[in-house]
Amino acid sequence: MLKLIIVAVVSILGSAGATYFLVKPAASAETEAAPIEEEPELDLVEVPIDTFNVSNRVAAPGAVIHIRFKLVAGIPKGQDINFDEAINKTMPARIREAVVGVARSCGMEDIQDPELNVVKRQIKEKINKVMRQSMVTEIFVSDFRTMEQ
Repeated sequence: MLKLIIVAVVSILGSAGATYFLVKPAASAETEAAPIEEEPELDLVEVPIDTFNVSNRVAAPGAVIHIRFKLVAGIPKGQDINFDEAINKTMPARIREAVVGVARSCGMEDIQDPELNVVKRQIKEKINKVMRQSMVTEIFVSDFRTMEQ
């Protein structure tokens, strides 16, 4: 009888120990997670580009989506004067055309993304292509509104 009790206790303790090692507690999983490293922030200067009103016929077939937004570019400090001159004097039509082209061709998923990641990335790429250098580091979109007609 005593042997039977000892075997049962050893069996229970063995299975509890195996379960502990196979399924780690939540606290130890959090401590083992690698820390998230943040990218160092560059000194960016915000340069307003313009307010855009665009009609998009691609996003919703059979309908027109009117998009309105304000666009600001994040430029490294020191390059902001050159960029401001380009968007206001040297090449405002080319930059405007690039932004409007992106807004007219984006899909419904891109428009409905709360952070507008795809739209921002495409606008940044197009502006940098027009500028012939990677001057725009970040794009900020504010007052983003859509209306389906």
